[in-house]
Amino acid sequence: MSGISARTVLWTIALLGILSIVPFIYMSGDGGNDPIAPADYVIKDDTLNGVRAETADAESDGVPALDWEQLRTLNLETGQAPANLSQYDGKQVKIGGFMVPLEDEQYAVTEFLLVPYPQACIHVPAPPPNQIVHVTMAPGNKAEVAYYAPIWVYGRLKIETKQNIYTESSYTMSGLKTAPYTDAYTGF
Repeated sequence: MSGISARTVLWTIALLGILSIVPFIYMSGDGGNDPIAPADYVIKDDTLNGVRAETADAESDGVPALDWEQLRTLNLETGQAPANLSQYDGKQVKIGGFMVPLEDEQYAVTEFLLVPYPQACIHVPAPPPNQIVHVTMAPGNKAEVAYYAPIWVYGRLKIETKQNIYTESSYTMSGLKTAPYTDAYTGF
């Protein structure tokens, strides 16, 4: 005998069944079957007090910094970016946020999602596409793994939809480098 009782197996199956429906109840908001509207996805605030580009040293290195409030202005329904955001399409910028590694080689990452708060894509639902930047490090460049620490990502931003097996993003970036995010207010 394997040592696992039929009762244990049944309880495990029941628990897994209950846990598998919880995300769908959570996502529906009121417990109904209504689809989630894009506006329902908008996260009003994030962990780094906005990971704001207005921090004292945001452009001290000469690279324009974008913040999540600017990135959120992309219209999810039309895919259109306002002028204050579209001016950065194809340009070198830096964005502060948290890394969700997709491809890594021990302590180096070649592909990751940049999100406004830690563990954003681990939870259900994931942030909306206009709050996710899909970063692929440029050939020869790698980023140090930073699971819970905020970082700056430097690279060429593209306003384009990217779909992967995990989520959809409204932005892609060819990453040149990452650096620790520091801000006098948050202490990060």
